[in-house]
Amino acid sequence: MWWWLFGYLLPIIRLYLVGLKVLIYQLLNRSFTLPVLPRQNGRVAIVTGGARGMGFETSRHLASLGMHVVIAGNEEDEGLAAVKKIQEETDQGKDVGLFTSVPELSVIWVMPACQIQNYLKHAIITNGCNGVVPDCDGVTQNGSRASSVLICLCADNRVPPLHVGDWSRIPVWVTMLSYTNKSPWARLLTLHWPTSEFMYLDLASLKSVRQFVQRFKSKGLPLHVLINNAGVMLVPERKTEDGFELHFGLNYLGHFLLTNLLLDTLRKSGKSGQCSRIVTISSATHYGGHLNLNDLQGRSCYCAHGAYSQSKLALVLFTYHLQDRLWARGDPVTANTVDPGMVDTALYENLCSPAQLAKTPVAKLLFRTPAEGASTAIYAAAASELEAAGGLYLYNGRKTESSVTSYDEQLQGRLWMQSCTLVGLQKT
Repeated sequence: MWWWLFGYLLPIIRLYLVGLKVLIYQLLNRSFTLPVLPRQNGRVAIVTGGARGMGFETSRHLASLGMHVVIAGNEEDEGLAAVKKIQEETDQGKDVGLFTSVPELSVIWVMPACQIQNYLKHAIITNGCNGVVPDCDGVTQNGSRASSVLICLCADNRVPPLHVGDWSRIPVWVTMLSYTNKSPWARLLTLHWPTSEFMYLDLASLKSVRQFVQRFKSKGLPLHVLINNAGVMLVPERKTEDGFELHFGLNYLGHFLLTNLLLDTLRKSGKSGQCSRIVTISSATHYGGHLNLNDLQGRSCYCAHGAYSQSKLALVLFTYHLQDRLWARGDPVTANTVDPGMVDTALYENLCSPAQLAKTPVAKLLFRTPAEGASTAIYAAAASELEAAGGLYLYNGRKTESSVTSYDEQLQGRLWMQSCTLVGLQKT
């Protein structure tokens, strides 16, 4: 009885001591201010939990930099509302002018005609159709169908930097593009590049994770940034669809599987000098976390505080081991962990009543706003000074030491192997 009580209370004490330390830091230190970040034209990001809180702030900021953001979440209405708001804020529709010669156009995009219905309203077929405007299925008015579409885009820095032979396809809606071989000029009217879209993903279901990855890959898009942001905190004991404890299953295992299934796309999209990036949101609570490989589901003594802390520690261990594997292969992909601090979001809705009462005034004074909490994740995703930098734990915009346990390479490897078994991945 006493041992059970000790095992239940210790994680709670650890979590609140860590929280107190973070609040003191936030009282004495200003929130990290984002520097001016480079444009991210033509790059694609996935943000899990990107429709609310820090995830939404991350999505909207990356979209404002020109990145195409896929908001992945399990609330469709909320996700679509987030997409609409971001699109309204970042609408880039504009008449970009008349060019007198093709060489003045810095970007040429070649794509299969069979894909045109997914991306264009009108375009010009220059391969076998004599410059006739096709309909949305790639068929011209004279009934012929071309094998490819040659689209000349202007030298505007808001246009995705795709080049001849680059088959990566960013969704672009073009109201009208005129180009013929006989008349070497082009005019692009009203380019609308959708800066975000919603895709359904339930991280508490391994089946849903696999379906999401399959749908994303079917779009043929590259992937330059993956932000593992979604999570739950202090939820009463529940299990995922696959029978895992909810914190461990959703916060950690769902992201573990998602990341591994998207690694091939991340590898193909990255290149030397412009690596793809994996940014995983952990928490200071990992400092108080304890990982028991013999009881990852907390069956012997369940405590929501301990389960949450364990899931956040697992994310740090996973990130460090993943980066080691990426370096060993020489892959153009980096993996870093971000600690956002204590942020005023809906994550705290499961606090007990006394803690809720105490949290309300404290949050107003000391908690970061969602935008402030998202700043370090945005920095990790887009800052040029972090190019090729991996295996970092970032807090308030700076590299910080994570817990001693998180650097245990043997523990990292054992967790990786056991996670592969749990989600059904090959251990190699």
